[in-house]
Amino acid sequence: MKLLDAKVLGDVNLLQFLLESLLEEALAVSLPGDLSLWAEQEGEMIRFCLTDHRRSFAQEELNQWFYPSRQRMQVDDRGHLHGTEYLIAKQIIRDHDEYAGRRGCRIYATANAEGGFTVCFTVYLVKSEV
Repeated sequence: MKLLDAKVLGDVNLLQFLLESLLEEALAVSLPGDLSLWAEQEGEMIRFCLTDHRRSFAQEELNQWFYPSRQRMQVDDRGHLHGTEYLIAKQIIRDHDEYAGRRGCRIYATANAEGGFTVCFTVYLVKSEV
């Protein structure tokens, strides 16, 4: 795996929160198997991806994760709201799109042919100064 030496344009606290939320959602499910997290440069953007090899969902269901749903959003017996991780992630990416002053930051989930699913989001690179 190639080491990536790059800086992203955005709010470090929100991006950390986004990654932590995605990881916490995955780790809240106690199943054997692997999780993979990686980042790669795509032109003037960085794409971050988290793959959960333990759970599989239909593409139609994955598409709905980024929209409000009473089926996904649940309050537990302690009063904590769950199932909003992907809605919040979508808003953070929208904010980064506006912050960069360009359109192109995205978040999406895809079903993997070999099982599992991957959630990816893109943010802009800081332009290097020459």
